[in-house]
Amino acid sequence: MIRKKLYILIAILSIVLLSTTGYAQNPNQKAKMILEKFFAKYEILFSDMAKSTNTAICKMSIKGAGRLDTGSKSSTNAPLLIDTKAEFYVANPSKMCINLKGNMGNVSIVVPDKKPMAAIALFPDSKQFANIVVPQRMFGGVNPSNREKFWQGNTLNYVGLLDTKQGKAHKIIIKSTKPIEKKVTTIFILDRKWDPVRIEYSDPKSGSTVVDFDQILLNTSIPPEKFIPNTKGYTQVSREQLTGILMMNIMASTMIKKPIK
Repeated sequence: MIRKKLYILIAILSIVLLSTTGYAQNPNQKAKMILEKFFAKYEILFSDMAKSTNTAICKMSIKGAGRLDTGSKSSTNAPLLIDTKAEFYVANPSKMCINLKGNMGNVSIVVPDKKPMAAIALFPDSKQFANIVVPQRMFGGVNPSNREKFWQGNTLNYVGLLDTKQGKAHKIIIKSTKPIEKKVTTIFILDRKWDPVRIEYSDPKSGSTVVDFDQILLNTSIPPEKFIPNTKGYTQVSREQLTGILMMNIMASTMIKKPIK
């Protein structure tokens, strides 16, 4: 469950929610048009061809709620809460760095522009690191050639233009066309600028996640070393140990109730 939450965070932070967008029918053609403008602005960061947008820095607040799968059929799954601040750095075409600070601990996740993509999670406080395989399907939605099947796999509901702290934003609700899929994604996109303001993700199986975008900077200078994971002096841990580290951090934060700054 923890590892799934971590994958969800990576997916959301790297704008891979693009793969959850849906097929627009009247009267929601406007929703598709808005999302296409959003795609056009951000998919460039994952393209080997276009270079008009080379870098992005996003500062976000992430809150999530779910239940921890203990693996026991006889016991009730434990509640799982995510409350963290995130700084997300992207450089064309596929360099990424995510810094998390909150109840998951102090974590850096680096994707150093390798194919197939692999992430390295670093815990500076305990001097530990773990390798994470990043499924290629996470990035399928940013590929324009594959877009149509995503449109056809979901439905859109355009709610309207609402007031936010950043300005007027379009609210769009996205649902799968498959009856068994109960996932719902709600996205707020800033009018005329086409930047994401807020993403709300809900799944009965994995819980819910809310991402508020506090700041987005495009084409700004990012030091190259930001995308070079420095594991010198660190001890490597397994994926199973990674789950334990994250759980211990969350449990400790819950007991201390330390506010996130």
